[in-house]
Amino acid sequence: MDLIQMSLTSQVTPTEGSTPLTQSLVAEARTGTDQTTTRDSVHVTLLAGGVALLLLLPLAYTLFRCRRRNHAVYEDIPESNLARKRASRCSQASIYSANQSRPIDFVLPSIPPAFQGLASPGAAETISLSSSESSEIPLWARLALLEPGPTLLGGLNPELYRVGAETPEEEVVFPDGHVGRMWIGLQYDSAGERLLVSLIKIKNLPSRVYGCNNCCDPFVRIYVLPDERRYIQSKMKKKTCNPKFEENFIFQMPSKNAEDRIVKATVLDSDRGKRYNVIGHALFPLKEIDLATNEMCVQWKDLIKDVDTVVPCDAGELLVSLCYNDNLERLTVTVCEAKALKVPEGQPTLDSFVKLIFMIENKQMKSKKTGPIKKSTDPKYNESFHFRLPQKSLNSASVLLQVTVSSGPSKDKIIGRVVFGSYMFVRGKPLEHWNEAISAGHKQIRHWQKLTL
Repeated sequence: MDLIQMSLTSQVTPTEGSTPLTQSLVAEARTGTDQTTTRDSVHVTLLAGGVALLLLLPLAYTLFRCRRRNHAVYEDIPESNLARKRASRCSQASIYSANQSRPIDFVLPSIPPAFQGLASPGAAETISLSSSESSEIPLWARLALLEPGPTLLGGLNPELYRVGAETPEEEVVFPDGHVGRMWIGLQYDSAGERLLVSLIKIKNLPSRVYGCNNCCDPFVRIYVLPDERRYIQSKMKKKTCNPKFEENFIFQMPSKNAEDRIVKATVLDSDRGKRYNVIGHALFPLKEIDLATNEMCVQWKDLIKDVDTVVPCDAGELLVSLCYNDNLERLTVTVCEAKALKVPEGQPTLDSFVKLIFMIENKQMKSKKTGPIKKSTDPKYNESFHFRLPQKSLNSASVLLQVTVSSGPSKDKIIGRVVFGSYMFVRGKPLEHWNEAISAGHKQIRHWQKLTL
C-alpha cells in the first residue's frame, strides 16, 4: 500500500513551471491518499476490538458465576410450614383408609367341620395365633381368624392367579421297532382347488445317540405324489424326539385329480455337518377322506422306513421309445401303444390321447399331444415327437407323458403318467430307460413303463 502511495505521489509531484491547474490536481490526489489510509486504520481498529470483545465475554461470565456461587444463601424453612405439610399428609392418609373400609372381594377356602370351632367369634379371644398351642393348626385356618379389613392378604383374589391344570398327554404304548407316529390334518377347498396340509406333531422319534432321549433335530418334507420333484419343508425342531410343529402348507390341485393324489411326509434328522438322515415316511391317500365336506380331517400314521418312490397302481402300461442324437442335439420320443388302461367310472368306453410336456429346469419349453384313439383300452398311437435338447441341459431336462381322457363325462382327466429324465426328477425304471437312451447313440430304446397316478 505504501509503495502504491509513493508511486502515485511521485507521479503527481508538481514540477517547476507547472500551471495552477496541475497544482490543484496534485493536491486533490494527496488528499484522497490520506483519506484511504485513515479508513484502513479505522477498519483494523474495529476488527481488533471485536476479537477482544469475543474473548472477554466468556471470561466475564465465568467470573460472574463464581462470585454468585460464593455468595449463595439457603433459606431456612420455618416450622409452621413443616407442620402444615405433615397435617396435609395425615388428612390424605385418613381419606385413603376411609375409602378402604368397605369389604374387599376375597375368596377363602372352606373350613372342614373339625375346625369349625376355630372360626367362631370367640375363638380369636381364646387362641393366639402366635402361641405354641396353635402350631398344629394349618396356616389357612389361622388366617380365617383374621378380621376382614384393608390388609395386604385381603386385597388379593387367588382365583385371578390360579394356573389352570394342563391336560395330561395321552399315553400311547408304541410297539418294538417303532420309528415315530405322525399327526396330520387334511382339508380340500373345492372352490379354490387348494389342498391344506396341517402338520401337527410327531411322537416317539428315534434318537441318533444311544441313551439320549432328545438327541434328534427333526424336520418334515411334504410331497403330493406322483410329483416328487416339488416339496414343502417345515421348520426344524431342535433336540426333541416329540416335536410339535403346528404348521400349515397349501398345494394347488385340480379337483378332477384330487382323489388320485397321495400326500407323502418324509421325516429327516439334521445331523452334524448338515447331513440329513431319513427317519421314515408316512403316506396319506386323499381317497380315504371326504373332500366334498371342506372340513379338516385329522389322521395319524406310523412312520415306515422304506416306501416305494412311485406308488403302484393299476392304471395300465405305456410303450415308449427314446432316442437322443448328440450331433443334432435332438431328443426323439415315440409313443407306441398302451395296454390295460383303466376306464373311469361313469364311462362305458375309453377315448384317450397322450400329452407330452418337455421341461428344462422345471420350466415348460414345449407341449405336444397325440391324436385321440376312440373306444379302446389298448390304444395304438404310433407317433413321434422331436425336442431340441442341448448336451449341457441333459441333467436338467425331463419329459412328462400323460394319458388323458379325450371325451365323455371325465374329459381331460389324467388316467396315468410316466416321467423320463435325469436323477434329479426320476427314479427306478424310467431313469434306467433315460440313461440307456442317452448313452446309446442314435439307437432307439423301447420299453414298457407302468403308469402312475
